[in-house]
Amino acid sequence: MRKFIVIGILFIFCACEKNMVDDFIIVNDCSEEILVTITNFSDKTENIKIAPKTDSLVLDVGGVMGPRNSDMIKSNFKRIDVTKNGISSKKDYLNKSHWTCDIVNNRYNRWYLTIEPKDFE
Repeated sequence: MRKFIVIGILFIFCACEKNMVDDFIIVNDCSEEILVTITNFSDKTENIKIAPKTDSLVLDVGGVMGPRNSDMIKSNFKRIDVTKNGISSKKDYLNKSHWTCDIVNNRYNRWYLTIEPKDFE
């Protein structure tokens, strides 16, 4: 009987865990297409072309809610490079101050990085 009580308590505890989702979106505020090169911590590199005045979901991260990392950018990206017309931006896109976070609810966040023409001056 004791085993059933313990199993029941564990089942209830596990069923109550909340999932957390973070979407990372890059917004191209330029009038030309940009190329975003993202490297993750497995050294996998992905090239993403983003048309002018549009945005692209570049990463969505989900999992059981636990302690949140204070720097979600550096914990999910190893490197972010952006080029436009062959010109590379010198901006450090891993710096959290360049991102804005839209807290949709207590389990869902959207992180936005806006690429502007001045990034290439």
